[in-house]
Amino acid sequence: MDTILPTRSTIDVAETTATSNNIEIAAIAIDWKEQDEKLNEALEVADAETAKTDHTLWFKKTGWAEHIAGCTLKHLSQASRLPDRDEQTLHEAVKLNGALIEKCVTGLSSLDNETRRWLRSAKHSEIDQRPLARLQNVESQQTYAVYMARLLSFITLSTVGPEVPDKNTPPPFEPGLRFYLAFSALATLSLVIALDGTSISVALPVIADELNGTAMEAFWSGTSFLLSCTVFQPVYATFSHIFGRKALALFAVILFPKGTIISALSHDMTLMLIGRTVQGAGGSGIIALTNVLITDLVPLRNRGN
Repeated sequence: MDTILPTRSTIDVAETTATSNNIEIAAIAIDWKEQDEKLNEALEVADAETAKTDHTLWFKKTGWAEHIAGCTLKHLSQASRLPDRDEQTLHEAVKLNGALIEKCVTGLSSLDNETRRWLRSAKHSEIDQRPLARLQNVESQQTYAVYMARLLSFITLSTVGPEVPDKNTPPPFEPGLRFYLAFSALATLSLVIALDGTSISVALPVIADELNGTAMEAFWSGTSFLLSCTVFQPVYATFSHIFGRKALALFAVILFPKGTIISALSHDMTLMLIGRTVQGAGGSGIIALTNVLITDLVPLRNRGN
């Protein structure tokens, strides 16, 4: 059987095609090299203008710097808050964020030190000598989860906007006369407790002289109030969840003046110390319940205002 040999024209076409392909590949390689050099130069310039702690350029590329520059501090504090009770979608997103962080940090302790140092590094070419150990701590992990939750809320509220409330959503916070009266009463009571705990130091020499007290008894006249005030604060806060805020607040308001009367009518330092202790027990309830009542009166989203 005769063999069919390629003609001269067929060989020329094949050689021309191969040469053309080689030229195109060389041109693509040269173009890629030029683009890569331009990109590296741009990254070097950007890296020189960026803060030393930001080697990823994420913050600059995403445009958040320009976005934050055009926002007021009030807008930023409102948008970077944690989700409110009626924002169920944000709550689910934050819960998913915490689960993802837990999933990411699981098993970090089993990695070798070199890998953990590489994970901590800002640049892939430079290995940080410090091992990645912060996220292995539960408290630090929760702190970072809160940071990410605030960032997630900020991005969502800035781009999508707040959630549209449904029929079960409580009405917007509109403080009226009753709110301002209650707030003023709490502020006045807190001022009285603060003055009572600090102003007695001026009168202690006279009190000790009139009641024939020693220096140690005079010392405990001020310390007994502060000690009693410190001890009973968590008790009031816990019992307020059981018996209600109003009952505990009224009990503390009644107990404080009773201790004041006992101290004012005392004829010796023993009765004086008893009165000061009763005063501290009442004052601790006022201090603790003031914070609790304010959190009940003002919704979470309005507390920063």
